[in-house]
Amino acid sequence: VGMSEKGQQAQEETSLDSGMDANVDEGITLLRDMMQLGIRPNAVTLSVLVYAMGKCSPPRVKEAKALVEKLERGNFVPSGNAKVITALVHTCGLGGDLKGAVESFRKLEQPDLVAVNTFLDACCRTNRELLAGETFDHYFRKTNVSFKVKPDVVSYSVLICAQLKKESEESTEHAQALYREMKSVFQIFPDTTLVDIILK
Repeated sequence: VGMSEKGQQAQEETSLDSGMDANVDEGITLLRDMMQLGIRPNAVTLSVLVYAMGKCSPPRVKEAKALVEKLERGNFVPSGNAKVITALVHTCGLGGDLKGAVESFRKLEQPDLVAVNTFLDACCRTNRELLAGETFDHYFRKTNVSFKVKPDVVSYSVLICAQLKKESEESTEHAQALYREMKSVFQIFPDTTLVDIILK
């Protein structure tokens, strides 16, 4: 029974993945039609498509990068738009392209909390926890940054989850230290998702 349930779940996931690919193809066709009619896409249009490309199996990272570059070059969206860049960092992270995530993230002069959290997630997905820690330090712990961004429960959840996945005594201690810091220094309390991560 367990095996048949797993097989059914895998089949459903494959069906969802191929459905997302078809949706992205349709979205690109609609974008092309829209542009041919003289309707200019904006940052929201582009970021939605780029996020969707990340949900394909495998994530369509090269295509997302090319689309962003093309629309920036054509002045349809301004270069370095926060929504678009955050979407691209997310898609690069899902596709295991840390270099692309770093290059995209660096285009943001003053990344907001969502962008920083997205980059932290990209680092952890590509097993670069050290870079995630350095990024966390730079944006949330150091006072010499020209703008102030405060972490939230997502910022900590990403790092704690990455540490717990390592399943070593040292990483568990690091996760516990992060959890304590989250509650005591920033007065952030765990949400249901973080509690589930810790329990698992």
